[in-house]
Parts: sequence; structure tokens; C-alpha cells
Amino acid sequence: MPYDFKRRGLKTLAYGPSDWVVTPYDQVDQELGFLRHTLAEIKDICISEKALEMRSKWNVSVSEILEWYLEKFAAISDKSIGFTCVQKDILGRKI
Repeated sequence: MPYDFKRRGLKTLAYGPSDWVVTPYDQVDQELGFLRHTLAEIKDICISEKALEMRSKWNVSVSEILEWYLEKFAAISDKSIGFTCVQKDILGRKI
């Protein structure tokens, strides 16, 4: 990714991990809201018409996706689910 910065006329000033972990313990409402939103986005994408080819390839039905969604939503509601987001942050400057 830093190469992409160079190509766009940017200088990389800093680059590093910015991981975010939500554990099943001591979750705050904002974290749970984010998990609900993320889960709903995944569900909506997976049941969309655009995902028909993917569902066919993996032999997964819309009803199976909805069942998965409801199980995960219940786990969020009873605070028994965790979430890990692994990402890299890049700070750049226009040169």
C-alpha cells in the first residue's frame, strides 16, 4: 500500500497496525451497536441479488444466511460474541 501513496504523489510518514478487538466481556453500547450494524451489512450483502453467484458457488441458501444472522444477533444481544478487526493505518503527506 505505501507504493500506492508514491504513485499518487504522497509521502508515507507512518505505517502501523490499528487493530480493534471487542471481547465478550465489558462491552459498551457503542461497540454492540457497531457489531449489530456490521452484522446487518454482511447479511444484506450476502442475501442481495449481487451475491447470487457467490451463494450458488458455495451452495449456501438465503435461509441459511438468515439463520446465521439471527444466531449472531442473539449472541450480540447476550454479549457472548467477540469481534476482531485487523487493519493498517497509513499517515501520508502530499509532496
